[in-house]
Amino acid sequence: MTCLVCAQVRIEGMLLKIEFNTTCDELRPNLETLIEACVGVLESTSLREFLRFVLHTGNFINCVRTNDRNFGSCVGVEYAFA
Repeated sequence: MTCLVCAQVRIEGMLLKIEFNTTCDELRPNLETLIEACVGVLESTSLREFLRFVLHTGNFINCVRTNDRNFGSCVGVEYAFA
């Protein structure tokens, strides 16, 4: 009985080996598209400016008023883009 189980596992392994290159060839264009999109997001200056605007808006909203006459120190987030 164990001989049949071993044979089945071996056949499944051979099928996987045969189908592996086909599967990789099908995935390659999708991976290249994903990599191009990620590089585009990382290098986008307009997205960087938009996120900077969102950051400043959030810092403005989170500014805490300590008394009626003046604003206290605002707790903000700093950003550093390479």
